[in-house]
Amino acid sequence: MSVDVENFLAEYKKDFYKDVKGSVLEIGPGYGTTLKHLNSEKISKLVLLEPNKEFLEQLKKTASELGYDEEVQSSTEKSNPDSSLKHGNKATIIVNDSLVSQNSIPKALTDNGPYDSIISSLVLCSVDDVDSAVNCIAGLLKPGGKFYFIEHKAVPYSLSLNTLLINVMQRLVTPFWSLVSGNCHLDRKTVDIIKKSPAWESVEIINSDVIVNNLMGRLAPMTFGIATKKM
Repeated sequence: MSVDVENFLAEYKKDFYKDVKGSVLEIGPGYGTTLKHLNSEKISKLVLLEPNKEFLEQLKKTASELGYDEEVQSSTEKSNPDSSLKHGNKATIIVNDSLVSQNSIPKALTDNGPYDSIISSLVLCSVDDVDSAVNCIAGLLKPGGKFYFIEHKAVPYSLSLNTLLINVMQRLVTPFWSLVSGNCHLDRKTVDIIKKSPAWESVEIINSDVIVNNLMGRLAPMTFGIATKKM
């Protein structure tokens, strides 16, 4: 995510994440730009799942600057469920792995779960199987736990000239855009896929048309939402 986009989203994220609490998992934290928007006093454990090794050093630095102690685990290491607690209430476990399917959830995630809150920001637009990823997320949440998501929104087909143009452009640009932006699909109906999962008691859309004021921003409107798992 570019600095301009992150700066634009900062005012939304601060309010959006204000109730994130308890045992928390963030999927795809990148360089850790979301961490500064969390209230660390409400967090008992923080697990960061980051598949890109190139991001890990900066992610560790960001966590450290915000007062978190970090422990990095790879998918091959044996996880200790209490490893994050030995540092205190602001401890972080960084897991260098990815979330692919319910049959291959990294052991470090299950050992340190289940979670009160799971965060995902512009991640599901890039995974190969959104349904499977959503099922994994729901499975890692405690009953009543919350999934905080920020995702690109496929603009629906419409007779409105402006909406029709964006819809066509999303479909035309996505094959190239996905190659240069980590498999990001602008035309994916990610929010609809989240909503249809039977795991949720409710899915609340907080903002449905957050648009960065540039060309790509107009082609990639974002939705902020919170899905609550059934009890």
